Amino acid sequence: LGSEQIRVARDSAVLPNQLNDRSGETAFLAARDSGTTYFGPVEFDEVAREPMTTIAYPVADRRSGEVDCVLIATVRFKPMWDILGEMQSSDGRDVFLVTTDGRVVAHSDPTVVLKETTHALPEDDGRWTGLDGGEVAVAMVDVSLGDQTLIVVAELPLSVAFDVANRGLVVAAIVLALTLLAVCALLVVDTRLFVRPIEELQGSADLVARGDLAIRAEVKTTDEIGALAAAFNRMVGQLQGLVGDLERRVNARTADLEEASLRQ
Repeated sequence: LGSEQIRVARDSAVLPNQLNDRSGETAFLAARDSGTTYFGPVEFDEVAREPMTTIAYPVADRRSGEVDCVLIATVRFKPMWDILGEMQSSDGRDVFLVTTDGRVVAHSDPTVVLKETTHALPEDDGRWTGLDGGEVAVAMVDVSLGDQTLIVVAELPLSVAFDVANRGLVVAAIVLALTLLAVCALLVVDTRLFVRPIEELQGSADLVARGDLAIRAEVKTTDEIGALAAAFNRMVGQLQGLVGDLERRVNARTADLEEASLRQ
């Protein structure tokens, strides 16, 4: 347990002799010992400088209930950049994703992320210094991924907010609050869409653990999640073949024993 059985990479072919022993890695140990999905901290790739996180899902043996393998995927945050880019507007609103220590991991401007920008956040929503250094009205929403927490931040320049306020303080306050809450809610939904393929793969693994070897994960994308689903399908197919071969051997052996008994 802990030795790689199969590995799929986007930028290279992985040969059987290149498979590694992961028995000492944090992701493997955490998923194996807890029996639950592990979400690793956000880390920046040394070459691409792109933020990534590791997700590990344990698969238990259907007879013993003990974990006998772990599916591990390295997930990029780049799809979130595209989502945020579609949310930008002409009013100067800025929405981005940060870690609890203030590192920006998703933004409509990729250079903000690639420069490993950090941004101090206030304890509560309200008036604050924005990511670009200007004064803004800020609203924040926490997104939990296992033991890890990411923060969705929505900023609106104070000049825009004051302009609206001049037209009617009460109406402007309601509109601003609803706008910020709607932006945060939308990004939370998009974040769930980002995690949902992992949850669907988890459901397929649960069915396999209960003995349904005919199940296959749906491959919807060509990114790391899609590659992991394809690898999962190959693994289940191999397992189905092994179980079928074992059943044929058992049946053949049983038939031989019955024939020998009749001869006696």
